[in-house]
Amino acid sequence: MSEGYRLQNFLRSRTPLGTLTDPEAVDYTFLQKITVGQQFRALATDTVREVRDLPAVAGIFERVFSGGFGTGKTHMALWLYYNMAKVTPDENELIITLDFSRLSNNADHVDYLIFSGMHVAGGYGYRQACTEIFSRLKRHLEIESSDQLKNVLKQFFNSAYRAALDIEQPAVKLIAGVFERNLGDEARNLLRDREIKTLIRDLQSQTTPEFTVFLEELSDLVANPDSAGESFDSLLHDLSEKHVLLDILFKLLRVAGYTRVVIMADELESLNPKGNLFLQQVLNRIRDIRDTTAQKAGSAYPAVAMMYFATPPFLDENVQAGEPALWTRWHGAIFPMPEASIDETIEQILPIVRQNGLITGSLEEDTLVENIIAEESPEDVVTFRWLLEKLYDNLRATG
Repeated sequence: MSEGYRLQNFLRSRTPLGTLTDPEAVDYTFLQKITVGQQFRALATDTVREVRDLPAVAGIFERVFSGGFGTGKTHMALWLYYNMAKVTPDENELIITLDFSRLSNNADHVDYLIFSGMHVAGGYGYRQACTEIFSRLKRHLEIESSDQLKNVLKQFFNSAYRAALDIEQPAVKLIAGVFERNLGDEARNLLRDREIKTLIRDLQSQTTPEFTVFLEELSDLVANPDSAGESFDSLLHDLSEKHVLLDILFKLLRVAGYTRVVIMADELESLNPKGNLFLQQVLNRIRDIRDTTAQKAGSAYPAVAMMYFATPPFLDENVQAGEPALWTRWHGAIFPMPEASIDETIEQILPIVRQNGLITGSLEEDTLVENIIAEESPEDVVTFRWLLEKLYDNLRATG
């Protein structure tokens, strides 16, 4: 298929595939019908396999999917989400999806955007996720045996000191109660051990006010979701601006029994119109998150997989040229979208398109325009997304 009528003059428009803003709204029956490219599927399968190898082989996994408009980046993201969340779900894996076009005009809200994209079995969004995390936290602490107490204290450093020694703190009464029930004679003796006492002193010095406040607000949110929501959301923005929100989240996930966090971030190039300073600030924050995560993933944090989706010009002009430190970390992890799969996919869905009366005749370039029945195709050019839109609308109309 000619490059001339594949991807030219791409028009950002609605898409039946959906977005990473709310992948739960995607029509996955339709997604399965049009995910037919062999190279596309192979890349997705390899990616899922490498992600699922965490944390056995590494603490962190990075991949940047690169392709022009209409080459299937969002399609790939949704197909990955479908396979991990729907086909082979893992209860110890937390998936986070986000679309950078939804980022506010405050570059310090990157952490908040990531936090807001959490998915759990009960639904999408941080309120449902926080309820699930809190429930898992209680459950996980309940099953910790006395010989694991030291490890629990290390993992949950910001609240363990207060939970073990300062049960008057309202936010940790529940956790303190769990410790109290689990503290048999062996564990009580451990607490008298010099090594544990040293550890507790270390924990005391590391305890942060932000973590304590977060835990208190989280407890209140779970108990009073309607009345506490506004206060909790305000706290999240504040912690995001202080660049500590994700550190708190990942540590909580670790002690709640999650072994892996998967982050998928689409539409990086949508940051361009917001100005160079804003873009630089966001890329700096992405780099800082990446570096901190690389140091702590698999130890203080669960293992973390980070996947980004962006156009080649954005990566070349904005990341390589504008943020070389991030480019140094990313350049070996960039995977171009398999263009042969675009041709293959279009060729395989064209019989369905023709069957539904959208296009007749051949697809020779010189006769293409006169063979298009509908006139809405952007600039009289058939793009992959346009084909999907027309096919999806027609299939819905005909049942």
